[in-house]
Amino acid sequence: MGFGGNRKLSDPAKPMRAHRTDSNQSAIIDAFRACGATVQSLHSIGKGCPDLLIGYGGHNLLIEVKNENNPPSKRSLTPDQIVWHENWRGRVAVVQSPQAAVAILELLAVPLTDWIESRKASRWVASG
Repeated sequence: MGFGGNRKLSDPAKPMRAHRTDSNQSAIIDAFRACGATVQSLHSIGKGCPDLLIGYGGHNLLIEVKNENNPPSKRSLTPDQIVWHENWRGRVAVVQSPQAAVAILELLAVPLTDWIESRKASRWVASG
């Protein structure tokens, strides 16, 4: 795996199939952009890589899009996605609706310096 993970993805010699996007992906992208985020589609990469790269407030976040209207079996991560998520050492989330897209950005909206200071004040950061 390109990012140093321990578990392996599916056989790289297998022919790749066409990558489809979830029917709600456009609405989710629109919600991100309406909030001022930049969006890069990654869905064609495959092999478990999330669908979107989001930039917002100085943060990057990878997003796997699932459709909340699908049955639970269709919303679950594929085996490759599970491995990818387990091995990734950065921020990654699953978003199922435009409302969830806005909510995840609200979590990133806190400036990093304020976030660090709030963690120090609440003793979430160990002092040296």
